[in-house]
Amino acid sequence: MDSSAKIPVSHTLWSPHDTVKDAAEFLGVNLPDEAAKNLAMDVEYRIHEILETAIKFMRHSKRKLLMTSDINYALQELNIEPLYGYDNLQPLTFKETLVGAGGQSLYYIDDHEIEFEKLINQELPKVPRQATFTAHWLAIEGVQPMVPQNPLPSEIKSLPPIIRGATSSYLGGDILQLGTGNTSDDKTKESTGVDGKPGAAKDKKSAEKEMQIKPKVKHVLSKELKLYFDKVAEVLISSDPEQDNLKQAAINSLRNDTGLHQLVPYFIQFVAEQITNQLGNIEVLSTMLEVILALTTNKTIFLDPYVHALMPCILTLLLAKRIGAQINDTTSPEQQQLLKNQLEVRKFASALLQHIISVYGSSYSTLRPRVTRTLLRALLDSSKPIGTHYGTLLGLSNMGPEVIKLTVVGNLKVWYKGVVEVDNKSEFEREILVSAVMDALRKLKVSSDGNAMDEDLSDEIKEKLKDRLGHQLAEKVLELPDGKEIWLKELNDDTRIAKLSIPGTHNSAACHTALPSVQCQGASLTDQLNNGVRFFDFRVGRALMKDGNELMVVHGKFPVKIPFPLKFADALDEVYNFLNSNPSESVIVSIKQEGTGEWDNQNDEFGNLIWDHYVNPNKDKWFLNTSLPTVGETRGKAILFRRFGVQNEQRRQEFGIPASSWTYNSVDDDRGEFCVQDYCEVQNKDDMAKKIDCVKNMINKAADYNSTHDDKLFLNFTSGSNFFDPSVWPQPCAQAMIDGHIDSDFKKGSGIVVLDYAEKDNWKLTHELIDTNF
Repeated sequence: MDSSAKIPVSHTLWSPHDTVKDAAEFLGVNLPDEAAKNLAMDVEYRIHEILETAIKFMRHSKRKLLMTSDINYALQELNIEPLYGYDNLQPLTFKETLVGAGGQSLYYIDDHEIEFEKLINQELPKVPRQATFTAHWLAIEGVQPMVPQNPLPSEIKSLPPIIRGATSSYLGGDILQLGTGNTSDDKTKESTGVDGKPGAAKDKKSAEKEMQIKPKVKHVLSKELKLYFDKVAEVLISSDPEQDNLKQAAINSLRNDTGLHQLVPYFIQFVAEQITNQLGNIEVLSTMLEVILALTTNKTIFLDPYVHALMPCILTLLLAKRIGAQINDTTSPEQQQLLKNQLEVRKFASALLQHIISVYGSSYSTLRPRVTRTLLRALLDSSKPIGTHYGTLLGLSNMGPEVIKLTVVGNLKVWYKGVVEVDNKSEFEREILVSAVMDALRKLKVSSDGNAMDEDLSDEIKEKLKDRLGHQLAEKVLELPDGKEIWLKELNDDTRIAKLSIPGTHNSAACHTALPSVQCQGASLTDQLNNGVRFFDFRVGRALMKDGNELMVVHGKFPVKIPFPLKFADALDEVYNFLNSNPSESVIVSIKQEGTGEWDNQNDEFGNLIWDHYVNPNKDKWFLNTSLPTVGETRGKAILFRRFGVQNEQRRQEFGIPASSWTYNSVDDDRGEFCVQDYCEVQNKDDMAKKIDCVKNMINKAADYNSTHDDKLFLNFTSGSNFFDPSVWPQPCAQAMIDGHIDSDFKKGSGIVVLDYAEKDNWKLTHELIDTNF
């Protein structure tokens, strides 16, 4: 068989083989037939590849005609050197000539001759302008501003109503008349009327204005947004407990999603309808308030135009005569719990009202006074039920001290007689209302300097107080403590724990009879809590010569109480009792393993003992998340600050804030979520100055960081000791902190300052640190 037969021939109309041979002969190259055929096949493949790629560009450009630009893009895509030369804007002209003996036709391009001298003297083309970009408002909240880049009102008016929608309604008739070409003669004609009577045309025009028919505006939503709204609405009103996770996911989506602006009016209408139709369903009402809160905290949604629609929803749940199930008798525990649940909804609504006013009050100057008048009318109406009065007091107290002075204090005497002392109120209801009044009055408290708060009031001031508030309320006000035992109650729920100034105590339970170098406190745990301490430092170990599951409180290797050790369970009971009596408060509880004995911590022996015998049996009393919480998330709970390691990965996710280790004797150890100053090797009195500087530096670092950054917990120990030098035992060190005036550096966001003998100088450092939060 001939070798040439093995080489496939081309299926195109032209002959690549002959073309390659002609090109080779033109270049003076003697190309064998086999090489020419192989090269011709490769040339044909390349041409096909370029054409196929160019056709793709043509199709993507929505064209049916292949253009030279498609070929250029294809060459660029295939990384082939582009074709050089000038583009010819004129169509190519081919001419025919006869060549050879047989007169074979040959077509050639008719090149236009150009005179060289004329080409040189021709003017150069203008340099094209450099591409620039500028920004302008296409529309602001759906309204096109009058800028040159936007169409004129006359152009908008000329559009069909189905296209322009309600544009005419917000542009206004006066603006639409601009540019319509009315002459002065037309205006004269309009003013005099067709029949020459003045005002006839004006009357006709006003009549037409009254009868103006505006086209309906169809709000077009994508299919995806419609589906999103339907699914979210369905989940939000579902009563199925299995869908609680979906409900929280939906609320988180409303809080964070960036593409919900078109759905805002629909969600607000949905909330209004649910509140109106389901006032008896506490769960749905709480969910609707969460939806409002989520929308207001979504930074990508502009809610200013919808505030007027949100306020009735919030005020309804705050002031409605009845929300939830009907309550006939508040003497039974079941009915009392039911009333508490309803009041929690009103409390949520009052916090949301405060949030709305603080965020949008500057945009709407009349918002605060209008809400205040609404609340005041409800307060002065003695026929309103307990829920309405409770909500009114919450709302007014959240409006600030000035509003409380002007609206509440002056009316309390009459209000108490007309609302609280009436016969149809049970003792439980009276306590609720009086508690709300006390909470409002407590916000009028002004911090005092020094020991002024301990001075007794004169009889003259007491009489003035009774004359202003009435005998009963005045007596209750005089019985109020200074408020340090419930100082967290005055803070908003969304306040971050890490951004507070929190007094703590080092070896908090070391307040009993023990070695002088071991004892660190002079007041009991309960006294510390009642004076505002909110960080407890517990070191625990096995009871001496015992192998059981009972732990005792220790300081190093020594028990904090002799001769009978203090059980860790007893120390926790004091915390639990305080939180039960003061559900607005929370306590950070640090637990560290110390003492004698060996622990198999590779198998979590210590961690499992803490979990099984101390935490899990009272799990409802603990906040066990690993993240730094808000005040609202932890009210009534102990926050676990875990200073021991846990090997079990799953257990670590629900075992409190991890703080298992930091550098010993460090002046500044930053561990990411928390930062510690624990310079404790104070050898003598000369080292005390360095210790004071370390404390002050950490206070300032915490305050500076908390003013501009996200959460970080700052732990600042004022303790230091040397067992062999009594001059630097805990009590002298505590006095040195007062004499060193570390309180002069106290400021908002100072972090946790852990004190020895916190009760010194009538709790001076503790109380001054608390006052920086307000």
